[in-house]
Amino acid sequence: MFPPFATFEYDDLHFSIVNFLENERRKISDARLNQYNMEERTKLSKKYKYLLSVLDNLSEEIWGYDVQEKEKWAAILDYISKHFDE
Repeated sequence: MFPPFATFEYDDLHFSIVNFLENERRKISDARLNQYNMEERTKLSKKYKYLLSVLDNLSEEIWGYDVQEKEKWAAILDYISKHFDE
């Protein structure tokens, strides 16, 4: 879903990619991103928004307001115990 040159560092390229994916009509200064035509940008933007909604729905089961606090952290604490506790 992300362009092959995408990095996930907190820099200008990161913000350009986020803007590129969030709204296909935003002005982008990165030449590599500007190589995508409007049809490609629209397709990528729709896919990005769809996948974000899928992730949001999945995370709601763990992080939703109705979930007990200890249940929210159970999966994380289990992982830490399994992989880092000695």
